[in-house]
Amino acid sequence: MGYDVFISYVEEDLIFANDLVSSLAKRNISCWIDHREIDESLDLNWPKEIFNTITGTPKLSMVVLLSANTLQSRHVEREIGLADENNVLIIPVRIENIKLTESYAYYMMNKKLIDAFEHDIDFVADKICVTVKRRKNLASDCKKSAHPPVSPTKTHTPTLSPKPTLKRFVDNGDQTMTDTSTGLMWTKDANLAGRKDWQEALDYVESMNKGAAENFGYTDWRLPAKEELESIIKGSEDAPHVWLKPEGFANVQSYYYWSSTTYASNTSDAWIVGMGVGYVYADGKSYFNYVWPVRSGH
Repeated sequence: MGYDVFISYVEEDLIFANDLVSSLAKRNISCWIDHREIDESLDLNWPKEIFNTITGTPKLSMVVLLSANTLQSRHVEREIGLADENNVLIIPVRIENIKLTESYAYYMMNKKLIDAFEHDIDFVADKICVTVKRRKNLASDCKKSAHPPVSPTKTHTPTLSPKPTLKRFVDNGDQTMTDTSTGLMWTKDANLAGRKDWQEALDYVESMNKGAAENFGYTDWRLPAKEELESIIKGSEDAPHVWLKPEGFANVQSYYYWSSTTYASNTSDAWIVGMGVGYVYADGKSYFNYVWPVRSGH
């Protein structure tokens, strides 16, 4: 099959990689991604399959997903080097706000970075689509493919007196923030504990209630339910971590946060919500995501 894009990534960024592949598919961009194209049950030679795809696909582009984990990957580094040697167009996408170092800084020199942590997945896919179709001398209809135009309708809009704007998030002055739309109280710092697996996240919140970790004077913190975690990002036109910062929150990460809600179809998974692009998924409880404690408030 003739591929348009080769996705180079590390396992820790698989969720974002899959999101991007799906979004590019809506724009008629065909992607090669290892876990889908290489069937482990067939005992194929992975290096050979990767080598043949990169070296044998005319006008191929390589999208490299860059995160802190990527910078530790010799595997991705080798893929980039092979692409560079074979005139494959490299499109770097930073999914975390990191500084490129050593070989990664060298290979990405003079290349325009796409900062996914500042935009939603459709913006990133549009940028990639335009570049790929230009390389293949195809008409660039990227946004049209993903977002069909809607016929305008004429409506009569009555003139209304403006209503006073109620500030949604209120700083309580004790390192907590209250969402006036839900009554939920959140910690002002959205990265108190770093990334933890699901059980560690639950244990951390419990340690707050026991006074073993900073609790800001409250002893009824909990890991938010899926719906509660989703509620904090509703109303955002930008990526949630970009939108929430001027609202008063600190250290909102452009990655995924744990909810307390177990995935019903597979109890070894739990729901997570992404503050980078706002997506909601189930993730294995052994994986590492961020922790954002919440309480009901009064």
